[in-house]
Amino acid sequence: MKKIAACLFIATAILFSCKKKKTDAPVPKLTITGVSDSVIIAPGTVLQYSAAPAGTWRINNAAGGTIDDTGKLTAGTSDGVYTLTIVNTLNTLDTLRRMVIVTKHAAIFNGMKTGGYVLSFRHADASTGSDQFSSPVANWWKSCDQSLARQITNPIGYRQSDSTGYVLKLMKLPFDTTMTSEYCRCKQTAEYFSLGVPNKEYPVLTYYVYDENNRYGNTMNLYASRAVNAKNYIGVTHAGFSSVPAPAPLASLNWGDCAVFKLVAPGTQPTYINTITISDWLKLARR
Repeated sequence: MKKIAACLFIATAILFSCKKKKTDAPVPKLTITGVSDSVIIAPGTVLQYSAAPAGTWRINNAAGGTIDDTGKLTAGTSDGVYTLTIVNTLNTLDTLRRMVIVTKHAAIFNGMKTGGYVLSFRHADASTGSDQFSSPVANWWKSCDQSLARQITNPIGYRQSDSTGYVLKLMKLPFDTTMTSEYCRCKQTAEYFSLGVPNKEYPVLTYYVYDENNRYGNTMNLYASRAVNAKNYIGVTHAGFSSVPAPAPLASLNWGDCAVFKLVAPGTQPTYINTITISDWLKLARR
């Protein structure tokens, strides 16, 4: 009897141990494969996410987009930034997120990931003050005093600049340098982009006070002189050219708009691709 009792005790202990090990087995952590984070796609694009273990998908700020239980995302028809969240069905505290940027300019932005572009902006909204072209004050155009030169409009101009910079950083695009006119409104636009790259002033980008008749051509020559490498460049300048060759995308920019150029080779005029309006930037900056 003692032997039987001992055997039963050992068997029970073994069974309990096995059950305990099975109960205490760790729940697998969520993983997502197939699509990387921060992808940039065109409206209406379909993406398939794969997750393990099984999870429940949610979509926020979708602007019309949907995601089903299998992880199939169908982008909406409007530009916007989607936040996707999946919750582990075995552990609701285990979640992962993915960001999707939906824009009609997806092809341009994806091209910029490997560099070789110039984004030429007209400065942000600047309706405060006026330019005193006949001022006796030396270098009046560089002043941030509205009695001498037009300045960024508060708060709209600053919001435009900050929002555009936010989108550029959201896309994780590589930049080399920001080239600006000497006017305060251009320099401040670049500063509020806050891209963490050098901001350099160029007289050829500066409105009226230097070689105005050749400003457009000199601007394009400056862009053409940039090295074609793994980074992009930004220009912040003006419209209102007195002499404009055709086509002339820079001349038709409104405040905060951007003309996109593809660099070809140093000394060769860059190719105009498209214009991204301030409205386009603000749609992607909704937070």
